[in-house]
Amino acid sequence: MKINSSRKKLISVLALALGIMIFAGAAFANYSTANGYEVGKNALKGLMKNENYIADGTFRLTVDENDIENATYHEVYDRNGEVSLNSYSTELDRDGETFETREYVQDGDSIYYSNYEGDEHTSVRHDAPYTRGGSFDVLYEADQDESDAEMIRKVIRFVELAGDTFVGDLKNNVVYVSGDDESATYELNLNSVQIPELVNAGLSVIFSSMAGSTVNGQEQTFGLGSDPIVDNVYLKFTVDNQERLLDGTASVTISGNGREARADMSLKMSYGNAQPERVDIYSLPNMTEYGYSQEKGTYPMNTAAKELEEKSDDVISEPVSAEVIGGEDGPTSVYVTNGDETEGADRVDEDGNVIDPDGNIVGEVKIQENGEGKIEYFAD
Repeated sequence: MKINSSRKKLISVLALALGIMIFAGAAFANYSTANGYEVGKNALKGLMKNENYIADGTFRLTVDENDIENATYHEVYDRNGEVSLNSYSTELDRDGETFETREYVQDGDSIYYSNYEGDEHTSVRHDAPYTRGGSFDVLYEADQDESDAEMIRKVIRFVELAGDTFVGDLKNNVVYVSGDDESATYELNLNSVQIPELVNAGLSVIFSSMAGSTVNGQEQTFGLGSDPIVDNVYLKFTVDNQERLLDGTASVTISGNGREARADMSLKMSYGNAQPERVDIYSLPNMTEYGYSQEKGTYPMNTAAKELEEKSDDVISEPVSAEVIGGEDGPTSVYVTNGDETEGADRVDEDGNVIDPDGNIVGEVKIQENGEGKIEYFAD
């Protein structure tokens, strides 16, 4: 989601404080009350490696009850599917402006759509060397790259140690709410007196480093000063009998300098029933296509390709023109369908010749008076 840097920092601070509390609290979410700490850690780790799920999340950030950020998130993910990802997010900022994004991964193609106040753009990357995985499958992705795997292991270790540090103090504040053979729900509610001093000390360091700084005219601390404290942390969550998180709601409130900031979050998960839907890329607005090859890397492709392809059954005896996206050193490779019944990925060489898949020169690029390149196919 599109979040400006000042909001990102405040969100990160709130998330850090809340994350430690969540981990310590979730450590006691267990069925049999035996080995509950390990069960809790397994539930959180389980959020990081799932091959099939549907996730729905919300986030709201307020300062003195005024909305700073209000966002929703929906993701359908199937690691092994030909269509592996549908992801949708919306964000409403303090100025009432809306930002929407959609991401799709299908057949090895990566598709990204954005809409900021009616300004719509779509990019399609065919045969991309890397496609996005699921937000809750990061451990699987990390396993594919040793450097990533090492970083993830260190992050997990840090959170585990943080949980270990606070378990003793928070243990008695976790309350069993309800449950049956399929699930169990727990609740954690901490006030300012119960918040470990280390958390507030950490907030002081972070906010002191941001004091006096502005981004786009907006104070990065949102007027909370350099020494805010955590007033309240609330968490309610449900786990199933396979130690998987089913849903959770959480909030954290911090105050300072006579002001109050609050973050509210929710997450709902279901597993094993996800079927991401295929999208027609040509139905998306302002679409630009990109190709990829080891020799050229990522390169732009002719967005008129589909229109030309639909005409490919017709024998064209007159020259056909199509726009070429130029590069600093001349025309770049494009995807076109020449109009003489030959379909495929034609290319433009460094001399401006249009080469078909069989290696034949079938046209040329002519530079117009305005400097733009046009493809002209030779008549039969």
